[in-house]
Amino acid sequence: MSFTESLPLDLQKQIKDCISSYPETEQAFYNLYEYFQINGKKRKISNIDSESSLSCKNNSTTQPITSLKNFHIILQLPDLSVLSPLRKKLNFIFASKNSNNKQTPILALTRSIEDGAPEMVIDDLSKENIKFATLLPIPEKKNVKYLIFFYNKNAGNLFKNEPLLIQLNFENLNEQWLPILAQLKYNDLTSYLQRQCQICGFELNDPFNDKKSKSFYVEAYKGSKEGQLYFLPNHIIFGFKKPILFFQSTDIESITYSSITRITFNVTLVLNNDEKFEFSMIDQKDFENIDQYVKTKEFRDKSMTDELKAKKFSKNNDHEGILKQLEETETVSKGLDENENEDSDDDEDDDNFQFNEEESDSGGSGASSESEEENEDNGLEEEEDSGIEED
Repeated sequence: MSFTESLPLDLQKQIKDCISSYPETEQAFYNLYEYFQINGKKRKISNIDSESSLSCKNNSTTQPITSLKNFHIILQLPDLSVLSPLRKKLNFIFASKNSNNKQTPILALTRSIEDGAPEMVIDDLSKENIKFATLLPIPEKKNVKYLIFFYNKNAGNLFKNEPLLIQLNFENLNEQWLPILAQLKYNDLTSYLQRQCQICGFELNDPFNDKKSKSFYVEAYKGSKEGQLYFLPNHIIFGFKKPILFFQSTDIESITYSSITRITFNVTLVLNNDEKFEFSMIDQKDFENIDQYVKTKEFRDKSMTDELKAKKFSKNNDHEGILKQLEETETVSKGLDENENEDSDDDEDDDNFQFNEEESDSGGSGASSESEEENEDNGLEEEEDSGIEED
């Protein structure tokens, strides 16, 4: 950064700190420097300083945090695997600092408390900014969970304000925290985390440890991306390859089913603004959970249109759902296939074969109702002949 060498030391430090915190501002600083050199109008210094300040803040309402040295550390979980919006091993920190005689908490991801600026900061932990925070299970990984935060904006509006996703290995963390938790009289780390989040101004949910919530997840695809579709009490989440999708139940008008096969089916979420999100290749065994979820949300939110309700319930009234009806149809079809080459003395069983004309050559009943009695007689004669041959 040779262009800073001609600047006062104090200004050099400010620019370097700002670029360290927000690397994308370096080009803006350089452009401003070139502009100033070409125009040679020193009387514009105050305006340039103002623009530099705006670039450094990057639309944030507060000065960028260049270090956590002067902050009070509330909680630190070291070396966690951050999966979004960046992929690094970082320290997860809750910290606070006096501001206008008021303790203001922040959430920070940093390599070190002592050196360097945090990689990411959420400086507004109010419920207005933190839309939803939760712990979610990771398939086939025992004692490992996702910790995810959905928020409106972070400090500097970095990373397009994408959700913060962290992987927590509770087996390792519990070993580290067990003595501290015992001293603080907490039964487990989850309870302690929830309490710290509450103190900072928002709620941390743990729906899969709450039997009343009846939360579940299914394997699904969004286009070519495989992931998990989590059905929570008031939200649906799909992840965890970008983009992570987040839906509030109040924003969902309806859930419909399509592309139904013996093994899988698709689910489409229709939002109040008519936007649609289709998730495919969901295992048929997951249908009843999803269908029950849909019915519960319809009853609670009453958000579906009368037209959609009529279509939905006309299919579901007499059965547990459209896939249940499909299963019954498949069962009948399977029964017919198994009995394809067998005769029966039961008239009712013989009638079933009328649905398959190709079976007439294998000893079954005839293809038309006009020759029904004749075919029955022939069938009896064949059975008698067969019995004589066996004797």
